[in-house]
Amino acid sequence: MNYYERLNIAETASPEAIKKAYRKLAKQLHPDMNRDRDTTQEFVDLEVAYSCLSNKHSKLAYDQLLRFEREKILNPALNRKYASTVRKRTAPRRKRANYHSNLSYEQYRRDEKYNSSFFGVILKIAFLFLTAGAYYGWLASEGVVMSRQMQKGMEPDMNPMLFVFLSITSLLVIIGLSYLYEPLVKYFIVGRSTKHQKK
Repeated sequence: MNYYERLNIAETASPEAIKKAYRKLAKQLHPDMNRDRDTTQEFVDLEVAYSCLSNKHSKLAYDQLLRFEREKILNPALNRKYASTVRKRTAPRRKRANYHSNLSYEQYRRDEKYNSSFFGVILKIAFLFLTAGAYYGWLASEGVVMSRQMQKGMEPDMNPMLFVFLSITSLLVIIGLSYLYEPLVKYFIVGRSTKHQKK
């Protein structure tokens, strides 16, 4: 079963149709909505298929792989290139799909909302700006205080070398802060992952 068949859509489906089909099937196949049978693998495969087809680069690569297969075109170099593009897109999503399969359906929807949707992207940017702004604000205020103390001939509260180090590594701090968003969403919004209890 290829990715289009997994989503039950035509290969000419629009991005909106792909998303709509995914949402519908995700609700039907999520393990939390199927206590009487194990749909974990179907749900994981669905997420992987959607991750590929919802991205224009991986979708184009996947379409080329399908064409090569149907027309029996042998081009190992291009085949590897397209397969690599698809794999880079779908491999992380498979891991995330397994995580989603262990959540309740409501938890899964919250995780999708705060991490994968447009709303989630905006919220992540806002979080980054607020936390980065707070860090830079603190660093700037420390610099002002240190400058005044040094002008008065006083020993600064913060070691000047530490201040220089924090200023130089500020970009790493920002990158580090960006990685905090997802764990915070998981802990405070999504909640603890629990394996479903079958009836």
